[in-house]
Amino acid sequence: MSLLFAIAAFVTTTVVAAAPYTAYPVYPPYCSTPEQMQQRGVPPLQQGSSYGASQLRHVTAVIRHGARTPWAGNLPCWADFDPQPWNCELQTTITPEVSAAWFRKQYDALQSPEYNLTNELIGGTCQLGQLLELGVVQELWNGEQLRDAYFDTASPNMLLSPNKPWESLSYRADDEQRTLMSGRVLLKGLFGNEVTAPLTIPMHTADYERDVVGENENLCPRLTQLRELFYGTDEFRQFNASAEAQQLRDFQRRQLHTDHDLELDCFMTTICTDRTLPDAINDYAGEEQTESMFLRLVNFYIRQYTSFAMANDAEYSKLAMGPLWAEIMDNVDRVIAENGTAYPRLALFSGHDTTIIGLLASLSKVYDGSWPPYASKLLLEIHEIDLDGRKDKALYTTGYGFRLIYNGQVLTDQVEGCPKDTHICDVSVLKRHLNFPLRDRDCSLLDIPTTTTASGVAQVFDLFLSPSGFGVFVVVVLSSMAVGSVLMFVLLSKLQPQLIHRRSYGAASQENPE
Repeated sequence: MSLLFAIAAFVTTTVVAAAPYTAYPVYPPYCSTPEQMQQRGVPPLQQGSSYGASQLRHVTAVIRHGARTPWAGNLPCWADFDPQPWNCELQTTITPEVSAAWFRKQYDALQSPEYNLTNELIGGTCQLGQLLELGVVQELWNGEQLRDAYFDTASPNMLLSPNKPWESLSYRADDEQRTLMSGRVLLKGLFGNEVTAPLTIPMHTADYERDVVGENENLCPRLTQLRELFYGTDEFRQFNASAEAQQLRDFQRRQLHTDHDLELDCFMTTICTDRTLPDAINDYAGEEQTESMFLRLVNFYIRQYTSFAMANDAEYSKLAMGPLWAEIMDNVDRVIAENGTAYPRLALFSGHDTTIIGLLASLSKVYDGSWPPYASKLLLEIHEIDLDGRKDKALYTTGYGFRLIYNGQVLTDQVEGCPKDTHICDVSVLKRHLNFPLRDRDCSLLDIPTTTTASGVAQVFDLFLSPSGFGVFVVVVLSSMAVGSVLMFVLLSKLQPQLIHRRSYGAASQENPE
């Protein structure tokens, strides 16, 4: 599906609000304050003699959407969690190709709570997971940073031609308001004043439930199976029953009056929008203050998710991200094969936090387990190298190299097989890491062998037929019934802590990928 949108203006209402990021002395990197965004520009290329003279030919930019409203209206947060209404000043505008009219979408039609007619978010004018004005500012930052790096005539790595640069652009997003709008805003920041008239750009998307921009367990049942298998491993059980886990759950029961493991959204949509945290967790003082209860709870949640994303050589992430890697590498292969101007110079993918986690984790040791902040930016640059015939042929076996950048940090030399302290690595190394199935992945359920052997079954059957064995069997059954009754009473009396997993593309889990 290819939608068309026009870049003319991004309009917001003139509602006067308090200055953002003023309620707390320090904000987590997740929030992406202006100061934090400023540190995430594109670093200049470090010239190296090992690959000779080079020329930038292509950039794939994968972004996470900007700050948003909560993804659900009934998050299992602390007991007195009563968020203020979410009012969205941003006017979401989409212009059909054949019309000059602008449309404003506002979620305020269901305002009759006495008849149980309300938005999914209680009160306000926002939809679930909608891009906030804070997120618009973040994506404008992203666009301007890409402009400085790849569209500035003074930049040595100028990629886009000053003459109609959008003609060498590819834009891909899934069909969510926050991702669609984030990409548009970024392009506004990228092109700036070059756009002097309404401009139509193809926006490639798909039905959300069928898309592959994020992990989609509906499309690939094996993903659900891999996740559930990991939750049954000794590694995860030990983590989930650790002293830290017990302390945090006890703290949640005593101080926050909840038996649920808290969602990441509870913390971040509160602190990042200057809403009020409970006193018991209002102690965030920076990432170095590891004794902060806020940070301990956040890291506990993150560990539950990222541990299976990296488990077994990132088996889950590779399976989930295969189709998206295929789209990315299609452009890379065109750059190498065509050696001309037909390929897109810039390919923009607007996705989610789980998109970036999956891509990084599938490159093995590159991913450090941290959560992608709002408006995160993963860049894959493709350079033509050895233009002067001086490359080290032992390190560079092709005529092309790649540079990997994440939120302003060059990660190239963290890719296994790449030279240390060098910005550019041979593209063959990247392809070697992507030797798992991409489009032709196997999503069928694994055939998990049982541990009970035929001889074992026969032995149990023989024991059951013996007089003593039958007596033992009766005792075991009666005892099990008694214990089961007690356990059921306890379970119905008090909910037990629950494992948290994010709902992805309608999967049977709790959070939407964002």
